Amino acid sequence: MADEGWIKLYRKITNSFVWTNSDQLKLWILVLTKANHTQNKFLFNGQEIRVTSGQFVTGAHALASEFNQGVPSDKAVVWRTLWRWLKKFEKEEMLTISSNARYSVVTVSKWVEYQSGDKPLTSHGQSGDKPLSTNKNEKNEKNISTTTTTDNVFDFFQQNGFGPISGFIAQDLDMWRDDFVHIGADKSTAEKIVIKSLALAAERNKRSWGYAKAILKSWHNDKLNSIEQIDTAQATFEAKKPTTSKSKPKTNNVYKERELTEEDLKWPKPKE
Repeated sequence: MADEGWIKLYRKITNSFVWTNSDQLKLWILVLTKANHTQNKFLFNGQEIRVTSGQFVTGAHALASEFNQGVPSDKAVVWRTLWRWLKKFEKEEMLTISSNARYSVVTVSKWVEYQSGDKPLTSHGQSGDKPLSTNKNEKNEKNISTTTTTDNVFDFFQQNGFGPISGFIAQDLDMWRDDFVHIGADKSTAEKIVIKSLALAAERNKRSWGYAKAILKSWHNDKLNSIEQIDTAQATFEAKKPTTSKSKPKTNNVYKERELTEEDLKWPKPKE
């Protein structure tokens, strides 16, 4: 998410149950920062999805990824717990959740009443278990495309046509980030390296996790632990590619059309 803009937080939140649990309070603030402040529309596998102010599209694993960003692994909150808290928010009529097999639309209750009036948060408040192309928390009717850039690997995976994230894929993404940390990359760079493999797969129109993993395996085997090293290696690889040129056809085997002569029409003489 972008680090600009703001949301309104009312003093009476200190009387709410979320005030007694710092992680639940953090989750509620995350929900508020992710909500779009105006009507917006996005692409989902070629299908247009519209959201109104106070809504955002998400999923359990993507929400957990954002919530636990920068948190030590021993203090991270698992997605099942976060989703249970989100359902508790719904029970308390703080929000509503509309889900299908691929993603969920969360609607913050009384959004207009509590958040409208002044310039609200202007950030990329969006992630989720869905291949949406974009979901910026700002008014931009022209902002519909088939690709998007983001610093969150789960967002990039889903927003660029790689499909929904299963539990296995989510674990695999985490493991690859850890693998690059083990060879010297910091956590932020490791995340960008995994995203770069997905971007390269999308650029080649090979939107599959298996293809991206093959790219990551190659980089990992070569001990590439920075974007600069990967870019240099990629440029060297491209430079070594042989240039293809069309070879001219051999003229000795090419039939040439010509006018028939009298000699061509003669029958061969029979052998005596």
